[in-house]
Amino acid sequence: MSLNAQTGSLVTLLLLCLPIAIVADSARESEDGGPRFTKLGANGSELVIQDRGWVDRGNENEGTRWRCVRDNATGLTWEVKTRDNWREVYNFAQAAVYARNISLCGSSNWRVPNPQELLSIIDHGAVEGPQIDTHYFHHARPAFYWSSQVHAPYPSYAVGVHFSNGAVTTADQSGRNQVRLVRGGK
Repeated sequence: MSLNAQTGSLVTLLLLCLPIAIVADSARESEDGGPRFTKLGANGSELVIQDRGWVDRGNENEGTRWRCVRDNATGLTWEVKTRDNWREVYNFAQAAVYARNISLCGSSNWRVPNPQELLSIIDHGAVEGPQIDTHYFHHARPAFYWSSQVHAPYPSYAVGVHFSNGAVTTADQSGRNQVRLVRGGK
């Protein structure tokens, strides 16, 4: 068994023992029965039209393009990848720099999420593709996404979540992986 497989199994076990926020079973509903997610425009305001799907050449007025998504169950606001940036990958240090230097949806206080926050947007009901609601997170990849957590037993590794199956695992910090930034929370 490789070091990554051993540490990934250990991290998964440890993280499963930590309390995390319980969100609604349905990816499309919040705990109060309202919509789970809200699409936000480039300035951070809610889009007037929420029920339209993503169009790469769409616009905010038609509700067919947005920059961020607010999770109404957790209060977190998430970066949405576009056709222009969905393939960008970063090593662990670069991911933190990316978060510090970006301004999205009228805010500049973005950060790399912790593992529990990443787990909160996993859609366990997704049948194929990335384990996330692709109605809201259109350009998501079924790939490893960095968290902000260094793996303590092996500090050259960091913890992340793989969006192909929702597994918490680790990766060498020098590896290049996806990142989805977050801000806020309840």
